[in-house]
Amino acid sequence: MKKQYELTVRVIEASLYVSKTKFFQMSVHVKLRMDAQDDKKTTTQSGQNPKWDETFVFPNIQKKSSIEFSVYHKSLFSSEELIGNAIFVFQDLYSYNLKKHVTLHDPDNKEVGGLSIIINLKSKQVPASANIKVNSGGIENSGKQ
Repeated sequence: MKKQYELTVRVIEASLYVSKTKFFQMSVHVKLRMDAQDDKKTTTQSGQNPKWDETFVFPNIQKKSSIEFSVYHKSLFSSEELIGNAIFVFQDLYSYNLKKHVTLHDPDNKEVGGLSIIINLKSKQVPASANIKVNSGGIENSGKQ
């Protein structure tokens, strides 16, 4: 059996330390990026303390993976603007369930808030590839795993 890992991330809420005058009509969303997998994105919520309670699944996690959380703001008058981000690195893979508050930093490394998340990493057993031979009579499985 080959061991693989599945990651479930629940984005709960954010606390943002941004000026109300800078983002008067703040619309905020979070992008999640896991290694080379496709980005996942929360719905857009308003305010400095947006709540999402949205769950995302990353099915095939590798050793020494990391996940990046990027919080963006978009207003009627501007394009998408990065508020801050945080990177969570999995040093050793093992099954766990963790509630975490990650600190968000802007591109200048200034603390701009935090993001509450729940991370559930579990291992799953996957059968090793079967040894398959092709002969003149068709395909046969040798039964080795």
